[in-house]
Amino acid sequence: MAAFVEHGLSIVAFDRQAQPVDDLPIDSVTVDNVLAGRLATEHLLNLGHRRIGFVTGPVRTVNRQGRLEGYRKTLAEFGVAPDPDLIWEKALDKGFGDTEGVELGRSGAQELLSKPNRPTALIAINDMYAFGAYAGARDLGLRVPNDISIVGIDDGVLAQVVDPPLTTVRQPLCEMTQAAVDIVISRIEGKDDGPPHHLVMKPELIVRQSTTQVRS
Repeated sequence: MAAFVEHGLSIVAFDRQAQPVDDLPIDSVTVDNVLAGRLATEHLLNLGHRRIGFVTGPVRTVNRQGRLEGYRKTLAEFGVAPDPDLIWEKALDKGFGDTEGVELGRSGAQELLSKPNRPTALIAINDMYAFGAYAGARDLGLRVPNDISIVGIDDGVLAQVVDPPLTTVRQPLCEMTQAAVDIVISRIEGKDDGPPHHLVMKPELIVRQSTTQVRS
């Protein structure tokens, strides 16, 4: 990428904030992932849940680190000590992709929900993991949301059509895309030759039918 920048190519890091380690003067457009984790966790806490699991693949990216940070910080702010046993983080041997996300979500839900003192709610690192968590819960004879509430992050097109429709945290992808295009055009046309822009947009909680009040 450094070679492209040196040759004057305009680059915008999309859905990933430029990091100091990049050591490149590039623009970036991303979402506030800490807030995304916070919104998901806060929603479940307000429904009375206190044992809230977190299902994710390897937390190597800045986005995943932010979502997990938001989860941990929000629990602490509500006086709930984050339980390491409720954070499921694993990977498959094969490649990364949507299929892996579904499989990992299923495995994570199965493992967490098989615990003697199982969580009453799960947050998935993204919607694909949430869909897998649906399957994992059903494998154990648990109903969503009657027995287990599940929240995703992304709000992809499938979130509205799964059964039940998924409560999730929406990334404003249309706005992010438009902002990235605007930045590139301004750079190409020479209207903006200033320092890099780092736009961080706010996510939005979308409440559907996969979450409910904790059962006493």
